[in-house]
Amino acid sequence: MRNLVLLALLFSSVSASAGAQCGDHTESVNFQQGADYRGLVSGVVGTVPAVGSALSGVTKVLWQDNSQQQLMDALVDYVNRVVPGMIAQEHARILQEHVAGLRSLLNDYNQTTDPVQKGQYLTALLALLDELEPEFFDPRVPERTMAHFVAFGSIRLVALREQYLFARVYYGSDADRVLHEAKLRTAVATYRQAAVAMRGRVMDWRMGMIHLNQGSASKLSGRFMNMYHWWNTHDDFCDTTVLSASSSNNSGAIRDAGATFRQHTGEYRQKVSSSFGAELDTILKPTQDWQKLLDTAVAPTQPPHALAQPSQGSNVAVGTL
Repeated sequence: MRNLVLLALLFSSVSASAGAQCGDHTESVNFQQGADYRGLVSGVVGTVPAVGSALSGVTKVLWQDNSQQQLMDALVDYVNRVVPGMIAQEHARILQEHVAGLRSLLNDYNQTTDPVQKGQYLTALLALLDELEPEFFDPRVPERTMAHFVAFGSIRLVALREQYLFARVYYGSDADRVLHEAKLRTAVATYRQAAVAMRGRVMDWRMGMIHLNQGSASKLSGRFMNMYHWWNTHDDFCDTTVLSASSSNNSGAIRDAGATFRQHTGEYRQKVSSSFGAELDTILKPTQDWQKLLDTAVAPTQPPHALAQPSQGSNVAVGTL
């Protein structure tokens, strides 16, 4: 019985730290409070489509000042804290250089008000996104580029949506509308599937770091050799043994202690899963809105050509295509 009481005390001492992922993640808490990032895509789909407004909105969210640090950089730092070791640092450095190129092209696009020139920048942006896609998105191991994957995927899908909605404005013709819709549909499905797979793989990686170990050892007590059984749960992520217990060779005590230990280990895993899952959901929040980029663009209640086009010298849309 004494062993079982000790086990319960040990468990209660670590359960709180499990929710904080081995410490007080002040950076994580601050990042989760950022409504701008959570609304990266929902802010686009929640407004009336207007030429240029969607890409402009995404650009402002990703690269505006965020507590003296650009949100894109804050996102990368946050991911590195949540899933350390999963992100190849050299690859991340290369991706940052690509992101800088995307940002430069987006700035040119956003600063231009002439629809024709804006269309040229959009074409160049889509071409660059196609070229860089293998760097940002490997469907086999998408988790290795998690932070950049969310930003890149959001930009790509918003750009494809922009092309589908406003090709006539940009290019003077909407002859490839069916093709543009097909590209948008395919990209949304592909990237959403990758986001789900990413979350599952990273969660498996985290839970795989929790190991339940058990064994036995003999100890001389007077003239008799007694057998002791022990259990411990080690969390590699925190590099610490979070639970431990032992019991004498009494079969009933061993059975009860082992069962209770496994129960508490399961509870610890649940707490870690919940806490870590919340971290992942914060990172992947924009991906949950990707489907809406398609649904709001081709909604049955909105005729495909009853969209706004810009007035002369303005990127604000009014009228019918």
